[in-house]
Amino acid sequence: MKRIFFIFGLASWLIGLCITNVFAELTIGTVSHVKGQEPNTLQGFGIVVGLRGTGDKIRSFRESGNSLLRMLELCGHSTATIQDMFNVKNAAMVSVTATVPSSGAREGTLLDCQVAALGNASSLEGGQLWLTSMIGPRPSPNPLETIVYAQASGSIVLENKEQPNRGRITDGCRLEDDFFNPYVQDGIITLVIDEQYANFSMARAIEEAINNDSMKFKNMKAKAINQNNVTIPLPPEEIANPVTFLADILNLPLTDVPRIPTVIINENAPSVAIDADVEILPTTVTHGGMTITIPMLDGTRPPQPERFTNLDPEERRTNTQNIKLRALQESLNEVNVPTKEIITIIKMLDAQGSIQGKVIKY
Repeated sequence: MKRIFFIFGLASWLIGLCITNVFAELTIGTVSHVKGQEPNTLQGFGIVVGLRGTGDKIRSFRESGNSLLRMLELCGHSTATIQDMFNVKNAAMVSVTATVPSSGAREGTLLDCQVAALGNASSLEGGQLWLTSMIGPRPSPNPLETIVYAQASGSIVLENKEQPNRGRITDGCRLEDDFFNPYVQDGIITLVIDEQYANFSMARAIEEAINNDSMKFKNMKAKAINQNNVTIPLPPEEIANPVTFLADILNLPLTDVPRIPTVIINENAPSVAIDADVEILPTTVTHGGMTITIPMLDGTRPPQPERFTNLDPEERRTNTQNIKLRALQESLNEVNVPTKEIITIIKMLDAQGSIQGKVIKY
């Protein structure tokens, strides 16, 4: 039976209420990061052994064997006898990735790594990753010239039983080199505004906060290049001590900057985080046997649905003329709609332009 959910307007209960803008006191460091201080992804291709009949099948290996063998060769594996391993179905070719944090790391640091099957292995549970060389995103075509940044190995643990061909190795990647991320390029420091805050108003606010602070930064010429980037010339007197200079910049307050309503969705987890002030414009969405209606604000209500979830006006709507997205999430949770379906509905609403805020997907 088709399930129908209606979210209806309650505008008459809000007449006379003042609509207020939400402002947040932020610092430059909470809304941006320094260019060059980004995470680095290392990659490798290796072999998982010790699988109990759930590894790659020889047919799959033959179909894609040449390209996979080439990947393994670039990552330091000898491929002379690898084909024999796949006859017993206890091994699988995998990709291995690890992320070096944006702050950098020192030689010997242990990082978690993610492992994913490349072939048709049905499960990596109980498997052991052979020692795998980890390289950068652009490997040299000559294996002898490839730079190895880390080594990965260890026992695989499945994070999601529904995805048995993916797993994690805790502290399974050991760095073989130091990672220092430079943040001054040709005497210029670039601030990159984080995605959830990136807009022209925020870029201008950062520029003005720096240039108008005459107590700390005399004759400063910070410049907003676009909605994502603000450049700052490093003063000659600060070249010997750029860390203190940059710390002072990042600690500058940003006042009267309107907060952007934000929705963050992670489809892998799956999980959803919704700001309280994200609103939905009137629309109708149908998905998976559900019809969700956010009506016009003329007081007209749709017919009585087959299954109905009411929205408490005191909790679900305040100081606004539109339904809150959080109200929709809560009402769907009340009737046990899975998080994955809620994410799909949010993406559909976003594609329609009905969500009054920024949707960030991870």
